[in-house]
Amino acid sequence: MTKRKSNIIGHDPLSWISVDDEDEVAEKELSVKFKQNSSVKSGSDSKPKDHPLGIDVEAFNRGYELMQDKTSAIVSDFYETLFAEYPSVKPLFESSDLLGQEKKLASVLGLLAKNINDIDKLVSVLSVLGKSHQKYGATEEHYSAVANTLLVSIKKNIGRKWTKKIAENWEAVLLKGAEVMLNAYEELPEPSESNLPETSCDEEGVLYLDAMQDISTVAELLDNIKNYIANDQLYINISKVTRVDASCLQILYLVFRDADINGYETKIMGSSEAFERSVNLLGMSHVLKVAA
Repeated sequence: MTKRKSNIIGHDPLSWISVDDEDEVAEKELSVKFKQNSSVKSGSDSKPKDHPLGIDVEAFNRGYELMQDKTSAIVSDFYETLFAEYPSVKPLFESSDLLGQEKKLASVLGLLAKNINDIDKLVSVLSVLGKSHQKYGATEEHYSAVANTLLVSIKKNIGRKWTKKIAENWEAVLLKGAEVMLNAYEELPEPSESNLPETSCDEEGVLYLDAMQDISTVAELLDNIKNYIANDQLYINISKVTRVDASCLQILYLVFRDADINGYETKIMGSSEAFERSVNLLGMSHVLKVAA
C-alpha cells in the first residue's frame, strides 16, 4: 500500500504560480481525463460548446471580469478569513511576506482565467505546482480550506453580481485545479518495520514519537503530550520519526511556544532527518530546536 507524501506547506503555502516557463512539464496521464472534447484547441480564445472541465466558460470569464477592480480587497479578506476560520494554518505564514502572498494569489486567479481553454498548459503548470506543494507539505485539507475561503471572500466583496451560476463554475475550476495538483503528488511506500531506525528502550518520562506522524495521529499526539507533561517539563524523542506532516508540527509548535512563554522545560531529543527537514521548511526551527 502506498500513501502520498505529506510533509506540509512551507514558507509559501499558497504560492501556486511561483514557477518559470521552463519548469513546465507534460503530464499526459493527468490531462487525458480533461481532454474529452477535441474542439478545445491549445491557446484558443473561443468558448467551447462542451468544455472538458464541464463548465460554462462564459459564466467563468464573467466572474473574472467582476473581480478586476476588487482583487486587492478579495485577497486581503481571504487571508483574514482563512486565519480566523482555520487558525491552525497561521503558524505556517509566520516567516512569509503577506503582501507578497496576496500578489501571488491574485496572479493565480489570472492564470486560471487566461488558460481556461488551454487544458494542456493548465494541467502542466498545476502539476508542477502540485509537486512543489507536496514538498511544502500541502494536504487535501489545505486545498479545501483555500477553495472554500476564497469563494466566500469573492462573494463578500462582489455581492449580488456574483451569481449562483458564476459561483458554481468557479468552484468547479478550483476543485479541478486542486485535484490536478494532488494527482501530481508522488506516492511514498509505507516503511516496513525492518526499515525503521533502531532505538534504545524508551526512557522513563520521555515521549517517543512513532515513525509516522500525520493528520491521522494528531489526536493521539495530543493525548500523549498531556500524559507525558510532568513537573512542568516535556521531553520528546524523535529518533523513530520517518515522516511528519504540518498538522503534527503545528501541535508541537504551539505546545513548545506556550511552554517557553510559561517557563516550562522542553527538549527535543534524538535525531531524525525527516523531522528536521520539515521543521526547517516550515520555519519552525526557532521553536522546535533539537537538543545538541
